[in-house]
Amino acid sequence: NSNPIFNIVTISDNIGYGWAGGGIMIDSGSNPTFNNVSIVDNKIIPDGLSFTEGGQQNNTHRGAGCYIHYAEATFNNVNISRNSIIDENNVGGSSEGSGIYLHSSDITMDNVILQNNSSTSDLSAGGALHVNNSNLFINRAMISDNEANAGGAILISNSSVTLSNATITKNISELSSIYIGSALPPNIINSIVWGNSIAQSIGFTFGETAFNSNLESN
Repeated sequence: NSNPIFNIVTISDNIGYGWAGGGIMIDSGSNPTFNNVSIVDNKIIPDGLSFTEGGQQNNTHRGAGCYIHYAEATFNNVNISRNSIIDENNVGGSSEGSGIYLHSSDITMDNVILQNNSSTSDLSAGGALHVNNSNLFINRAMISDNEANAGGAILISNSSVTLSNATITKNISELSSIYIGSALPPNIINSIVWGNSIAQSIGFTFGETAFNSNLESN
């Protein structure tokens, strides 16, 4: 339980050889604030070891840039880019949230860039953001050029998500730029979702609520 404030910091070129948090891990009741921070060029290289989750063994790799678990965090003027999950050792498993993985957390972001986050896993979800059982509010964002099998930009599961004044473009996915699992539809306000590359032209998996937004070519 801590409340650190990061001002004008770069977190870069770190390698995690486990399952989560290549650049930074925020866990269990922490409430950090990030102001003018870059989280870039961090990696997770899976080591083949599984962990126990819900009484079962799990071989999923999460959050190359940032892993947030049971926490609250605020991001102001933050760049989260070029983070990757790379299965160099061919250990298999899946990957979630190459840029940021959120679980059971409350997150606010303002003026953020999430670009060029990716995974080499054949089972990847949420190139920029994987949002699970969380509340996420984003205002003023560029989310572009991220890649994942499901949700090239964002995967949402059991979560409440609002995107305001956001541009979501040039993300690559087999299944939708914004993939919505068992979740409330996201609120998309004054935003552009345009020019994303999808192998199967599904767009949004379920319905979305969009106000004054341009949703096309997805």
